[in-house]
Amino acid sequence: EDMPHGNNPVEQKVRPFVMQRKVSGTFGSEDGLKAEAVHRSVFETCKLNQIDYVRLLNAVFHEKWEEVFVQFSNL
Repeated sequence: EDMPHGNNPVEQKVRPFVMQRKVSGTFGSEDGLKAEAVHRSVFETCKLNQIDYVRLLNAVFHEKWEEVFVQFSNL
């Protein structure tokens, strides 16, 4: 009762995931659900640790693994 409604930090983190599911009605498949869960996890981890998400994705897509390692090595 001490916690205001809708102010739970974990609830706030999963809200975009739940809203996507509500808007689309589903994720289309189990693979789609898993992909969104991984994406959301990486995005939120980057956000919490002040890592440039777009830069990280660019490094991953271009297989610049050393840059990816450097960005996550300080966590």
